[in-house]
Amino acid sequence: MLIDERGPRPYLKVASNDRDTIDFAFTNGHPKDVVTNIYFAAYRNGALYRANGTSITSLAGLPIRASQADEVYDARRGRARAWIWDVAMTPNGAPVLVYAVFKQKARRHFYRYARWDGKHWQNHSLAGGGGSISPKHERFYSGGVTLDHRDPRIVYASVGVGRYHEIAKLVTHDGGAHWKRTWITRGSRTDNIRPVVPLGLPAKAQGLFWLHGFYNIWADFRTALVGQR
Repeated sequence: MLIDERGPRPYLKVASNDRDTIDFAFTNGHPKDVVTNIYFAAYRNGALYRANGTSITSLAGLPIRASQADEVYDARRGRARAWIWDVAMTPNGAPVLVYAVFKQKARRHFYRYARWDGKHWQNHSLAGGGGSISPKHERFYSGGVTLDHRDPRIVYASVGVGRYHEIAKLVTHDGGAHWKRTWITRGSRTDNIRPVVPLGLPAKAQGLFWLHGFYNIWADFRTALVGQR
């Protein structure tokens, strides 16, 4: 076991440089059950580390509590619970995270972008996500946001536009302070949700996929997998 919160299970995202490091970004539970923060830890050389290189524990000391890792986002300070969506590495190995926060009793979702600048975690607003894609059953279910792991300056997000969610491409050239948005879908008559860029694609391949259609809960959906290449 990696993380033990002795209650609702943490939600975890993972990235690797395929050589010597694995990055973990996670919550301390489900936002409907606990006040959820965002945390980070990295594995290398048989131990877990914070982003600044300080040791958390060796593998013999596992599992850890979430509070032992880096706290990237504090829900009490931000007055909004959070849910992790993705983690990736820049070419120099610095971690980058995207996550959602929830306001107005989760009627409004907002995406955020966090990156390690070598000394501190820098958190920036990314985009408004709209509302839940399953408001009657799962108010914390966002449309979704993902990093392009080949270049984590590029983000794809499912954004609420009127009645439905549309897919947008967002690009930053200043570490997340400002974003240029390009719409991938527009004027849809159903939702476009859960975008993902598959790992291992050639550098010039687009390779963006998402779900198109109706999504109620995990056992009730009518979606098709569509993409851009």
